[in-house]
Amino acid sequence: MENKIKLHCIIVIYNAYISESVTFNNIINAKLASCRIIVMDNSERKDFKLKNKETCVSNNSTYIDMGGDLGLSKAFNAGVDYLYRKGVSQNDIVVFLNDDTDITKEYLIELPKIAEKETEYDVFAPIMQGQNGVLYSPARQGFFKNKYPKTVDEEIPQNKFFAIASCCSCRLSIFSDYRFDENIFMDVIDNDFCYEQRKKGTKFYKINIVIQQKYFLKSGNLTYDSLKGRLKIMLPDLWVFCKKKPLRMIGYLPDVAARGIMYSYQTKSIRMWFWMMKYALKCMINDK
Repeated sequence: MENKIKLHCIIVIYNAYISESVTFNNIINAKLASCRIIVMDNSERKDFKLKNKETCVSNNSTYIDMGGDLGLSKAFNAGVDYLYRKGVSQNDIVVFLNDDTDITKEYLIELPKIAEKETEYDVFAPIMQGQNGVLYSPARQGFFKNKYPKTVDEEIPQNKFFAIASCCSCRLSIFSDYRFDENIFMDVIDNDFCYEQRKKGTKFYKINIVIQQKYFLKSGNLTYDSLKGRLKIMLPDLWVFCKKKPLRMIGYLPDVAARGIMYSYQTKSIRMWFWMMKYALKCMINDK
């Protein structure tokens, strides 16, 4: 029996071929009538765009060119806006995805079944496991650091529920009065989303299916130069998130300092700490 609830999988890609995306291929190979794909292309190169559009057309998927690298929040919002323009059911599920998330057929099958049964819940999250074996999501939201579950069966309280953006699945209805903060380019988009949804009283549901996800910051082979490029995105995003509440603003520099110690150890470079503190101060001073 076909599920009444449809899944709309929004995949964001940047300067890569969607045909090589494990996320895209896993969904296509699942061959589920209830599952549809919308590719949001943040690519800046024309060759990627042309090939990605061609791949989407040949696989009966929707292709949307974002016109450059506009970040995750704008791409997610554009995908949601597209679904509203198409008039899809408010009870349908939007699955937000990076292009390297190893989403499984099991999750795609179980998600609409659970959503139909558990009608009081609006956000559904599988267990996201990093390449180092750590269960990063869902987790208990912390002030400086989230508390990760030790086992797949560990319960996460609603008032602390945090879910990583990729594979986070939501009823379209929650976007009737919400959009992702477009001042946040990419990082902490999930922290901000979960905070705002908890504040609204939205209920979260943990689905005990494990999804594999590779995280750059957990790769174990970070270098001073490679990390700098990544942190030039993360530190401004973290400041945008922190300045929304006075207590978070106070905690911004201590948070960066703590991360700096960790990243200095990982990169074996004390310069990392000093660069991070200088750049964090720059984010605060230049903020308009």
